[in-house]
Amino acid sequence: MDREPFITPRLSPWLDLLRASAAFAVLAGHMVQQGIYRGPWPFPIILQQNAVIVFFVLSGVVIAHAVDRRYQRPGAYVLARVLRIGPVAFPALAFSVLVAAFARSRGISVGDDAHGCCRSVWEGVLPAAFFLSESHRTGLWINPPWWSLCYEVWFYALFGVAHYGRGGTRIGGLLVLALIAGPNVLLLLPAWLCGVWAARAPGLRAVSIAGAWLRVAMGVLALQTQGVLALLLFPAFVLVARWVLGYALYAPSNWVLALAIALAISGLRALTAAGRLELGWAARPLRSLAGFSFSLYVLHWPLIGLLRAFGISAGSSPLRFLGLIALIALVSFGYATLTEHRRDLWRALANRLLAIGRAGLRPALRLRPAD
Repeated sequence: MDREPFITPRLSPWLDLLRASAAFAVLAGHMVQQGIYRGPWPFPIILQQNAVIVFFVLSGVVIAHAVDRRYQRPGAYVLARVLRIGPVAFPALAFSVLVAAFARSRGISVGDDAHGCCRSVWEGVLPAAFFLSESHRTGLWINPPWWSLCYEVWFYALFGVAHYGRGGTRIGGLLVLALIAGPNVLLLLPAWLCGVWAARAPGLRAVSIAGAWLRVAMGVLALQTQGVLALLLFPAFVLVARWVLGYALYAPSNWVLALAIALAISGLRALTAAGRLELGWAARPLRSLAGFSFSLYVLHWPLIGLLRAFGISAGSSPLRFLGLIALIALVSFGYATLTEHRRDLWRALANRLLAIGRAGLRPALRLRPAD
């Protein structure tokens, strides 16, 4: 594409700040939810859901930017998505199983089991391994944050078929994927597509400085008021949708929030392009924080479970609360150095395995009868 890319060096630190802030908001909110911290807390429980919607919009922006600039072939797109998710998510899933089993051996429950449910540690693990937990309403009680991966992976698949597919293959592929993904995933797809729209809509880039500030203000206001909007919209939505909505319960208000976040990001782009709100001085630390946000997201729940299993709590002390947040962040950073920071290694290994596979097919193709 010949126009300037959406993600510029000046905008990138802001996206890193948003990603890191959303990851730490989820961590802190879940520590409060799990009783690790019982002191003053000004945020509602919907904070975590709002943070995930921010993740979805950012994901849409990044994927659209990457597809338009880097991944010209579907194989490269698929490989990039697999290497982004797999090496980080699957070890975290195995770790979640181990932590849940250990905690239960000490008489401590994690996740939804804290409400008295008596479930197997393995319940829901197999669907989760195929990112189908939210498609078949099984959930993953040993690591509930896994739910967003079960949405995002299908967003990747649907977008990939829509972008690279042609004609009947595209239509058929989208129908099959939509049936597998299920209605709840489709309900939150518009939130993810708001990020794609922000990155690709040329009209969004033509905005005055005042208009850009207004967009940013709208995003901040939406984050502050989304809880009220959710309460206003979800009763009617529940009456219309007569199935178990799960994490799509607040889909209509999530659409509004995602639209506001997408507009805010486009406003930030315009402001940074005009030399306003530059974060160049903080670009490196912000990149480092954002660089392990995925690891922090998938690992923090079982780490909180470990704290509970060993009886470690911050009580009502904000300082101890911050200390435990720093501890989980440090462990997650170490995990990231072995997983998401080794993407070049995983890519080289994947390319090697693909080359071996192609070499193994050549003799079979040569020996195939001519007729």
